[in-house]
Amino acid sequence: MNWQQHLGMITVYRLNFILKQSIIYTGDDVPMSIKELNITDSNKPLISVIIPVYNVQEYLQQCLCGILNQTYRNIEIILIDDGSKDLSASICDEFAQKDERITVFHEENQGQGAARNYGVMHSHGKYIAFIDSDDYVSEEYIERLYNLLKEKNVEIACCDGYKFENKVSINDYIQNYVKVYETQEALENLLYQGNLTNSPCYKLIKSDIVRSFPFPTGVGYEDMAVVYKWFSNAESIAYTDSKLYFYRQVANSTMHLKFNNKKIDRIYHAEQMKEFIDVKYPQLFKPMCVRFFLANIQTLMWLPFEKEYRHLYHIIDTNIKNVRRVVIHDKKAKKSHRIMALVSYLGIYPLRLLGGFYRLLIS
Repeated sequence: MNWQQHLGMITVYRLNFILKQSIIYTGDDVPMSIKELNITDSNKPLISVIIPVYNVQEYLQQCLCGILNQTYRNIEIILIDDGSKDLSASICDEFAQKDERITVFHEENQGQGAARNYGVMHSHGKYIAFIDSDDYVSEEYIERLYNLLKEKNVEIACCDGYKFENKVSINDYIQNYVKVYETQEALENLLYQGNLTNSPCYKLIKSDIVRSFPFPTGVGYEDMAVVYKWFSNAESIAYTDSKLYFYRQVANSTMHLKFNNKKIDRIYHAEQMKEFIDVKYPQLFKPMCVRFFLANIQTLMWLPFEKEYRHLYHIIDTNIKNVRRVVIHDKKAKKSHRIMALVSYLGIYPLRLLGGFYRLLIS
């Protein structure tokens, strides 16, 4: 079975699932006052901070306060309310009344990709930063990334961060390590899942690069579809291990508890990525095989054992068999990934069981 047939089957499968999103009402009060921070440094370029918002009333104030307190002042903050059904829209409006740098757009729910595209379309900055509305950032987030971008003369600056469920200390984000990657080297690191991540967050990017590659809409894991294209259009990318971004792992979210169409989209994007890499960067064949293998493994981890998924098991099994020998013999691949490739010889269902245990460890 060829790539195109696989791609068609994946597309059909994802159309058969509907992602059920839960709405959480916390009853928290909308903040009564916010420190007004409308003094900007016009000597520095404008940076656009784009934040899609959907049903995050519990976390939104923390996110916005961290951005308003940025040491880099010349920013515009674009909030796209993606049809929220809780108090998120009201919180956005109240913050906008307190700080003129905030612009709020209220749209019908179309998903995070569409919301980000809408924010990009209405942005004016020379650089763009994406932040998720249930996360927050260090007060030096923008300034540190901007300084890194200028000092290293790169188009994209990246940082490290924390994953957390509730609270985390933000006192230990001292910069210890900086690395500048050329295009191919950055793509290789991304494919091996090294320091550089598929998330559009943790980054400051030249706006013309972002505008050239809009997010796909109506799909899950839309990040996978664009970040590698950003890297391919940047001459160099800088990375610091400073932990400036704080990613909230919502333990009871639908995405982390059950199988849904978003899991299938991971394979769909990996197929697209492989076609792109095969044409433009054939020398990255091995790391692309590793990334494709992982996309299938990560989807398999969540796949139910019911009969209706049997054909999807067959597709994933075929995909894994096509690349596992490359993964096993690739000394640059992580040891855990090579071991998983070896385990795949036991068969797709034993691999699914072992993958389930692995999922519990990483979730």
